[in-house]
This record gives sequence, structure tokens and C-alpha cells, in this order.
Amino acid sequence: MRQVALTLDEIHALCVAALDQEARSNSDAARQLYHLQRRYLLALMSFRAPPADLLPRAIAIYRLADGLEARISFGALLALVVVRIEGFAPWEIALIAQAAEYCAGRIDIRPTLPEQPNSWYWLTRTGHQRPIAWSRQPPTCRPELLYFDCSEMADAVSGLARQLNSGTPARLLGLPPAANLPASVEALQRAASRWRAPQERLFQRHELISGMQICCRIGELWRSLRGEEGDDIDVSQWMTLNTGPQGYAVMHLQGNVGGLTAGSALGIRSAGDADWAVCLVRWARSDNPAHIELGLERIAPNAKAVHIAPPNAEPVAALLLPPQPSSAMTETLLASREQMPLSEFTLIEEDLGRVKLTACKTGLLRHQTTATDVREFQRITLPR
Repeated sequence: MRQVALTLDEIHALCVAALDQEARSNSDAARQLYHLQRRYLLALMSFRAPPADLLPRAIAIYRLADGLEARISFGALLALVVVRIEGFAPWEIALIAQAAEYCAGRIDIRPTLPEQPNSWYWLTRTGHQRPIAWSRQPPTCRPELLYFDCSEMADAVSGLARQLNSGTPARLLGLPPAANLPASVEALQRAASRWRAPQERLFQRHELISGMQICCRIGELWRSLRGEEGDDIDVSQWMTLNTGPQGYAVMHLQGNVGGLTAGSALGIRSAGDADWAVCLVRWARSDNPAHIELGLERIAPNAKAVHIAPPNAEPVAALLLPPQPSSAMTETLLASREQMPLSEFTLIEEDLGRVKLTACKTGLLRHQTTATDVREFQRITLPR
């Protein structure tokens, strides 16, 4: 996958360079911006950093261009830059990029400050830093800036999601057939919510360099929580880059990380700790196969390996997470999206050789990723 992405990236880079040699027209500018947007998309889908000069080059081309085509291509690129796309799986990124291209004409881009800038982003016209949300950090000086707002495009993408969810064939909307699947609709809704309201940081990050262990695969974490050990349970070594109340940014040092993607659930602990905290991978990036960084959201300080059994179905493995008073969250279950019960089920717990069966019903969905659901549930007290 990475090699294919690199080859396609080289092709798009050659197309941009070839267009540089031609007399510049609005059509040439739009084509160049399209190829730059594709280079950015390929970098995201293969978890690589985009070329450092990509955004400055796109801004320079856009400033000299005129016309709707160039505006749409440039807007689609800006939409990908600010949606925090690293929190999505590759197939979701591709779908979101298609929706962004379809709706990018709704992005408002202007060289002057709007009257109500709260939902807007700003960036310097040199493009040597990523766009910044006005609500997060207004610029200290305002000459030579570009401003843009994705909220109308977000409404358009939400409209696409509603049409897909109501059964409109995806091909009629210019999207692939898989866009009608519930997981695709949910991915578009998440992207729209991010475009509509720029995220504000609630807590400061703190640099903290320390060693951590990660169990990347949820099945192996489940067995480790049951006290099983063995060569088939991989524990990799990582280093924290910064930490905050909600999670960590970590860098891989050594060990097997096969199967790790944005949206995965994993276990993390310090080298001297016996308990696994449970995290969701919110973003992943890699400049090369030997360098991997993850953004992790911590959702529980510990977990218990259990089974859950929907009516008339075989039990499946799940993690029982404790209540979180700080977030007003009761006890929850973490399981794959395909296996999470949507109504009543039986919770099966084992302690010291004793098995406890509890009738339960599912409650509020607390977290959802491409691969994982985290749901609250209620234990049902049966009459004696």
C-alpha cells in the first residue's frame, strides 16, 4: 500500500511540474491544485507527512488563478488539511475526500477578515504553517492572511449523509456504492461535525519523555488481562512525546505493530505498571516505515476481560471498563462494532474459577470508531 501511494505521488508530482512548464491559464492552475490535493490525500492515506512545500505552493498557484475550478480544487485541499483527517481509517479518508470535492464550492475563501470570524480559519499567504482556527488562536497581526470557512460545506456533506442514510443510491451523488453503508454515513457525519465547529483545546499538553509499553491488538490485550502470557502476545516499546488529561502522543521504538490503524483500541502501561489502561488511536502518522507516531485518547485506567452473549448467539470477547466519574460515564463495554449487542445480552464474568452471569441491556454510545464501539449498559435485576 505504501509503495503504491509513493508511486502515485510521484506521478502527481510530475503532472504538477509539467504544468509549470506550460503557459499558465486558469485551467492549468485548477489542474495543478487538483494534483497537489491528490498528493496530500495520498500522504494521509499512507500515514506519511505531506511534502513541506505543498501548501505554500498551492497558495501561490491559487493567488494567481481565477475561476470556480481553481477555487474548488483549492477548497478541497483546505478541507482535508483542517478536518483532522488523521483520526480516520484510509478508506474513510478516501470517501471524505470525494465528499469534500463534491461540496468544496461551498467553502468561503476571502482575503479580508469576516465580521463574525468564530467558525473561520486563517493562514498566512506564504502557507508555511497549517491553518489555525480563529476560535483557538486569533492572529496577532492581520496583513497578508487568507481566511476560509467550511461550515456551509459541512451542511452540504451532512445533507449527503442524510440522503445516503435514507437510501438514495450513492452513484447518484457521485460517490462509490460503499457510501450507502452505515459506517460510511457515520464517517461523513463525523467529518461534517469537525468542519462545522473547529476543535478547541481544553487542556494544555505537557512534554513528558518516558518509556511505555503498548499491546496493539485487542484480542491479545484481552488474553493478557485474563492473566495469559506467551509468545503470541506482542508487547511493543514506545516513548511518550507529550501527555495531557485526555491521552498521549507516543513514538514507536521497537516491537511488532502489525494491524495498528486509526480507530483501533489498545492497552498502554508504563514499564513498571501491571495494569493496562485502555486507549483509542485517534491519529497515526509515519514519515517512513521505521518511524510511527500515535495520538491516543485514554478512555479507561484499567479493564477486565469478559464475554458478552446476545440472545441466541455465541459469546464473544469484550472489555469491561470501570465507571468514569470525571466524565459522568457509568461502566461500559468495549467490543468490535460488528459484535456489540444493540439490545439485551448476557454479561459473563469469571473470577477465581467462578462464573457470574448477569442479564443486561445496552445504553448510550460513548465512543465509536471505524473498528470499535464503547457503550454504557445497565445490569438488569431479575425477580427471585
